[in-house]
Amino acid sequence: MNTELPAEAQKGRTVYNPSNSSTFKKMEGATFNISYGDASYAYGGVGTDTVNVGGAIVKDQAIGIPDTVSSAFIEDTTSNGLVGLGFSSLNTVKPKQQKTFFDNIADSLQEPVMTASLKANGVGEYEFGILDHDKYQGDIANVSVDSSKGFWQFELAKFAVADGDIQTIKENPTAIADTGTSLMLLSQEVVDAYYAKIEGAIYASSASGYIYPCNASLPSISVAIGSNHLATVPGNLINFSEVGINKTTGGKGEFS
Repeated sequence: MNTELPAEAQKGRTVYNPSNSSTFKKMEGATFNISYGDASYAYGGVGTDTVNVGGAIVKDQAIGIPDTVSSAFIEDTTSNGLVGLGFSSLNTVKPKQQKTFFDNIADSLQEPVMTASLKANGVGEYEFGILDHDKYQGDIANVSVDSSKGFWQFELAKFAVADGDIQTIKENPTAIADTGTSLMLLSQEVVDAYYAKIEGAIYASSASGYIYPCNASLPSISVAIGSNHLATVPGNLINFSEVGINKTTGGKGEFS
């Protein structure tokens, strides 16, 4: 969010003001136009500036300076903007495509890695250039990333509901790790198998997904990360939102 946007979009936020930065440079003639999976979007001009994310610093980083954003950005008053951490093939700057923050910083890091530690109802952390062994238990699961489409995409071929059998995913056995959402988007066969375990769960087209009684006890969902590791999301973290009276939804192909 920045000072090029209408005043209403800036209200109650910390906004970026290019004129207050001695290192900002406008990229004449450059524009960007980006949209996301939830139909939100932003477009406008482009500039470069020094970007510091918790001590990870990139000079002359290209940044979008939108003058138009979708209502989803305006309504989300807890966020002041997005830092794209995908690969540069996704960058939408024209006429000359630019590198993303992570692509620019990777070579200067102690290790070309970033880590995410996200906690329910707690403060999360992102770290660049280091794998802090004090912040996890057990072994790290190593999986190959396919960056050909610009995402952190990897194989995700198996799943299990609660303590049930491990099943093979037949449709779309891949996933992407995306810091822009807390949702899990899974193939329909996985979603159907999950909600089949919840008493009272039905598919409701009016809610664009499954709904179930709000007092339902939800099972956990586990997905395979690599060939030897199951990542498990507890059932108490899967509710998405309330709809109607005493009904809760988890979405059509989504878990929160």
